[in-house]
Amino acid sequence: MHIQITLPCIAAGCAPAKPVQSDTHRTDTNRLNALSNHIDNPPARNIQAACSALPFRLPERWFFMLTLIIRNLIYWLILSVSAVFMFLFVLPAALVPKGPNKVGRAWVKILLWTLKNIVGLKYEVSGRENIPASPAIICAKHQSGWETLALQEIFPLQIYVAKKELFKIPFFGWGLKIAKTIGIDRKAGGKATAQLLAQGMARKREGFWITIFPEGTRVKSGQRGKYKQGAAKMAKLFEMDLVPVAHNSGEYWPRNSFLKYPGTIRLVIGPPVSHLSGSVAELTAACEEWIENTQPAISGKGPCFGK
Repeated sequence: MHIQITLPCIAAGCAPAKPVQSDTHRTDTNRLNALSNHIDNPPARNIQAACSALPFRLPERWFFMLTLIIRNLIYWLILSVSAVFMFLFVLPAALVPKGPNKVGRAWVKILLWTLKNIVGLKYEVSGRENIPASPAIICAKHQSGWETLALQEIFPLQIYVAKKELFKIPFFGWGLKIAKTIGIDRKAGGKATAQLLAQGMARKREGFWITIFPEGTRVKSGQRGKYKQGAAKMAKLFEMDLVPVAHNSGEYWPRNSFLKYPGTIRLVIGPPVSHLSGSVAELTAACEEWIENTQPAISGKGPCFGK
């Protein structure tokens, strides 16, 4: 009996960027090799050997999905347990300037190490030479939770602009609050901008960089959200330049997905946009243009493109 197996992105319902063709004349091994070309994951290329070592026959795709789920479970376990322990360090660290942020960065390194060595999700950075010496506003594409981790490892200590609802999450949200994350009530309308500017000015005086996602929410890979002017308003008021950032994280870490997929995320840092180079609308347009013009060159590489 021939059993045809396909590889779904369980939580996100996504498929490889270039679908792997399958029919009754292709073996599981051939389909697996085609998928491996998409995800660039060494463990996947060794699945045939692992299956042959088992005392019973197990289709390679089943084995791949089983190991993928197990690796993701390990990641979520480490995240959950470490969040509790790191929070215990955040409390005394609050007595030291930028202490909670340094603890947060240490936690991020643990999670990124787990993603790389357990899940198989790595990343490459281009344009590091564009990172300015003085604090700036990071204006980044937002596709998943990955960039909220990686940007902290790539750039100097920073404060995020996030929705206030996150502060209610036990341990994680409490840590965000202690670390002086800029909390915005997205239902507040014009008051949200006032909150953003007031809190942002305070963080600038403390020497922090500021990270903001101008689209306001996570957007599916391959799609474009509406760019809001909050980042440009802060740039003008705080006299801080904007640093545009493009990446394709959503192709490996789809939004609202339990599973993260192995491969290499590509992130590109653009030249800074001077806060003196134009009006609020012009600064916003400059960041949007650079990010969206850069996205096509790094998009379509991952198994969950467009999902």
